[in-house]
Amino acid sequence: MIIYFSKADPADLQMFGSEGTFQAGDAFYYNGVEFGTNPGGMDEVRIFDSCGRSVPLCVEQIGELIEALQHCRRMCDRIEQAREDEVTAESHREFVVFGENDNSWFDVRAADEE
Repeated sequence: MIIYFSKADPADLQMFGSEGTFQAGDAFYYNGVEFGTNPGGMDEVRIFDSCGRSVPLCVEQIGELIEALQHCRRMCDRIEQAREDEVTAESHREFVVFGENDNSWFDVRAADEE
Protein backbone atom coordinates (compact mmCIF):
# COMPACT_ATOMS: atom_id res chain seq x y z
CA MET A 1 0.00 0.00 0.00
CA ILE A 2 1.29 3.47 -0.88
CA ILE A 3 -0.15 6.70 0.49
CA TYR A 4 0.93 9.93 -1.18
CA PHE A 5 1.01 13.30 0.57
CA SER A 6 2.42 16.81 0.02
CA LYS A 7 0.26 17.68 -2.96
CA ALA A 8 2.16 19.65 -5.59
CA ASP A 9 0.96 23.19 -6.17
CA PRO A 10 -0.33 23.70 -9.74
CA ALA A 11 1.86 26.82 -10.11
CA ASP A 12 4.95 24.77 -9.20
CA LEU A 13 3.99 22.09 -11.70
CA GLN A 14 3.53 24.72 -14.38
CA MET A 15 6.91 26.30 -13.63
CA PHE A 16 9.01 23.17 -12.97
CA GLY A 17 7.02 20.36 -14.57
CA SER A 18 5.84 17.13 -13.00
CA GLU A 19 9.03 15.11 -13.49
CA GLY A 20 9.86 13.21 -10.32
CA THR A 21 6.45 13.69 -8.72
CA PHE A 22 4.00 10.89 -8.05
CA GLN A 23 0.67 11.00 -9.85
CA ALA A 24 -2.55 9.70 -8.34
CA GLY A 25 -5.60 10.52 -10.45
CA ASP A 26 -5.30 14.12 -11.63
CA ALA A 27 -3.10 15.18 -8.70
CA PHE A 28 0.69 15.14 -8.27
CA TYR A 29 2.50 14.59 -4.97
CA TYR A 30 6.04 15.04 -3.63
CA ASN A 31 6.08 12.45 -0.80
CA GLY A 32 4.70 9.08 0.14
CA VAL A 33 4.53 6.32 2.73
CA GLU A 34 4.75 2.68 1.71
CA PHE A 35 3.58 -0.22 3.87
CA GLY A 36 3.58 -3.93 3.12
CA THR A 37 4.99 -3.74 -0.40
CA ASN A 38 8.44 -2.47 0.56
CA PRO A 39 11.39 -4.78 1.37
CA GLY A 40 10.54 -4.65 5.11
CA GLY A 41 7.09 -6.04 4.41
CA MET A 42 4.57 -5.70 7.22
CA ASP A 43 7.28 -4.94 9.82
CA GLU A 44 8.19 -1.49 8.56
CA VAL A 45 6.99 1.55 6.67
CA ARG A 46 9.07 3.48 4.20
CA ILE A 47 8.78 7.26 3.97
CA PHE A 48 10.01 8.55 0.60
CA ASP A 49 10.20 11.69 -1.51
CA SER A 50 10.30 12.59 -5.18
CA CYS A 51 14.11 12.94 -5.07
CA GLY A 52 14.56 9.23 -4.48
CA ARG A 53 15.39 9.48 -0.77
CA SER A 54 13.71 7.15 1.70
CA VAL A 55 13.72 6.23 5.37
CA PRO A 56 12.59 2.80 6.55
CA LEU A 57 10.93 2.82 9.97
CA CYS A 58 9.92 -0.10 12.15
CA VAL A 59 6.16 -0.17 12.69
CA GLU A 60 6.65 -0.14 16.48
CA GLN A 61 8.40 3.25 16.18
CA ILE A 62 5.53 5.04 14.43
CA GLY A 63 4.17 6.45 17.72
CA GLU A 64 7.57 7.88 18.63
CA LEU A 65 7.89 9.40 15.15
CA ILE A 66 4.47 11.02 15.50
CA GLU A 67 5.46 12.52 18.87
CA ALA A 68 8.74 13.83 17.43
CA LEU A 69 6.99 15.36 14.41
CA GLN A 70 4.35 16.98 16.62
CA HIS A 71 7.12 18.48 18.74
CA CYS A 72 8.75 19.86 15.57
CA ARG A 73 5.39 21.34 14.52
CA ARG A 74 4.96 23.04 17.92
CA MET A 75 8.49 24.47 17.70
CA CYS A 76 7.83 25.77 14.17
CA ASP A 77 4.61 27.40 15.39
CA ARG A 78 6.48 29.08 18.27
CA ILE A 79 9.19 30.34 15.93
CA GLU A 80 6.58 31.72 13.53
CA GLN A 81 4.77 33.44 16.41
CA ALA A 82 8.06 34.97 17.59
CA ARG A 83 8.72 36.30 14.08
CA GLU A 84 5.23 37.81 13.95
CA ASP A 85 5.75 39.38 17.38
CA GLU A 86 9.08 40.81 16.23
CA VAL A 87 7.48 42.36 13.14
CA THR A 88 4.71 43.81 15.30
CA ALA A 89 7.20 45.21 17.79
CA GLU A 90 9.28 46.79 15.04
CA SER A 91 6.30 48.31 13.23
CA HIS A 92 4.35 49.76 16.16
CA ARG A 93 5.30 52.34 18.67
CA GLU A 94 3.63 51.29 21.88
CA PHE A 95 3.64 53.43 25.02
CA VAL A 96 2.97 51.26 28.02
CA VAL A 97 3.44 52.33 31.64
CA PHE A 98 2.82 50.66 34.97
CA GLY A 99 -0.02 52.37 36.84
CA GLU A 100 0.78 53.77 40.26
CA ASN A 101 -2.71 53.55 41.74
CA ASP A 102 -4.01 50.12 40.70
CA ASN A 103 -0.71 48.35 39.92
CA SER A 104 -1.81 47.42 36.38
CA TRP A 105 -0.35 47.96 32.94
CA PHE A 106 -2.14 50.19 30.49
CA ASP A 107 -1.50 51.45 26.98
CA VAL A 108 -1.02 55.22 27.13
CA ARG A 109 -1.78 55.56 23.42
CA ALA A 110 -5.13 53.79 23.81
CA ALA A 111 -6.03 56.10 26.72
CA ASP A 112 -5.11 59.15 24.62
CA GLU A 113 -7.35 58.02 21.73
CA GLU A 114 -10.49 57.88 23.89
